[in-house]
Amino acid sequence: MGCGLITTIQGPRNACVYRNMVDGVCCPAMGPSQLSLCGIPSPQTERRTDRVAGKKRLSSEQMTPTLDDEARLCKRPATCLAARAPHRTRGTWLLGKVEEAAGKLRLVVESIVKRDGLNAVTMSSLREPVALPDVYGTSKPAQIINLAVVGIGSIAVKSHLPAICGSDDFKLTAVVDSKREVLKDLSGLDKSMQAAQNFSSLEALLENSECCGKIQAISVSTPPQGRFSLVAQAIAAGKHVMMEKPPVACVSQLMQLEALARKHRVSLYTSWHSRAMPAVLPARMWLAGKRVLSAKVTWKEDVRWFHRGQSWIWEAGGLGVFDAGINALSILTHLLETLVHVESAVLSIPANVSTPIAANVVLRTAEEAVINCEFDWTVSGQEQAWDIEIQTDHGLLRMRQGGQVLIIDDEDQKVTHDGWQEYAMLYSEFASLIRKGKSSVDARPLSLVSDIFLIGERRNIPAFL
Repeated sequence: MGCGLITTIQGPRNACVYRNMVDGVCCPAMGPSQLSLCGIPSPQTERRTDRVAGKKRLSSEQMTPTLDDEARLCKRPATCLAARAPHRTRGTWLLGKVEEAAGKLRLVVESIVKRDGLNAVTMSSLREPVALPDVYGTSKPAQIINLAVVGIGSIAVKSHLPAICGSDDFKLTAVVDSKREVLKDLSGLDKSMQAAQNFSSLEALLENSECCGKIQAISVSTPPQGRFSLVAQAIAAGKHVMMEKPPVACVSQLMQLEALARKHRVSLYTSWHSRAMPAVLPARMWLAGKRVLSAKVTWKEDVRWFHRGQSWIWEAGGLGVFDAGINALSILTHLLETLVHVESAVLSIPANVSTPIAANVVLRTAEEAVINCEFDWTVSGQEQAWDIEIQTDHGLLRMRQGGQVLIIDDEDQKVTHDGWQEYAMLYSEFASLIRKGKSSVDARPLSLVSDIFLIGERRNIPAFL
């Protein structure tokens, strides 16, 4: 094809787009040759001819690789490319160069990863935080994680501290509580407690550069009302954080903490401890793929026995009966594959407190299955119950004693619960999240409680305390 062939393509509004094909080189929008009145080429035509000649020479002489070069880049025998030789263009050559450079870069990255034992940093989803480098390395022995516990109340003494002392993943490095007399009594629990430093506030711990520099993670088991600022401080200091349930006082605080953990690239863990009960996992496996027709939740206990001396549960943000009831909701949302929303609620609130002591709640699934829930803190003895029943299209599931007993179609599944340590499982999961550079933040149980408080009918009853 010679320089004289000019193609005109009609476009909208009678506009013309010109293409000049010169030995396989496309020169768009150069326009047709322009001649003067005497038939002598105009300066514009001469400049266009020079540019075409330059492109032709650049394409055919300077930038054309040999068959051996192209075979090496494409990893094919030269004989297989001989037939394609007339069609080799500058673009093909550049593409081969890009592929060669990418291959070299990949080898460099893989060598660094193999040498330093680092995982690639990825963003799996908008709701999942950026994965952190695996500083412990899967090929190296797992290092002990130095941990501080903030809030030494009954749940910490009863569950958190024994689980930490028996863990192969964590070492108790510091404890924090505003009541110094509580800290003095810890040395008798375990020998490892004696080595732990004690502080009256989280600020004091973070200001102690020597102790703060050792600590990688913090477990917070304070009342939920003031927990947001504590967790935010810990995250800002670059510490991984595990939160006792309920994680915080409201959902918006939890969302902000999740974003903050993603920003600082630390692990955040909302530990719903009732999900670690022995009957929960087999129940979840049995329910997989089955359609829920109806369900019933009965969560009744004696508040004077289980929560004596805990005045914070009766204050705003303390949740009242839902401090225990949220355990049932955490199991329920973990078992069901379908979404659940609040349809109605009636809250019984004593005259001298701010939170309910009993509640009747109706939930509904996305498939229109009704879930009736009864929460009560005024019962005692044999009337106490922590049960969940789920009727499906393939049978009836009953979970008793807060997740210790599983019965399917009247047959006891005999799940093992002797010596079961739910908090040991929680700390094992926390260690796994830290080493994988991930977070586990589930706001569904807290969201349901928030909706119950939002739309629930309030009924005043006589003072209880």
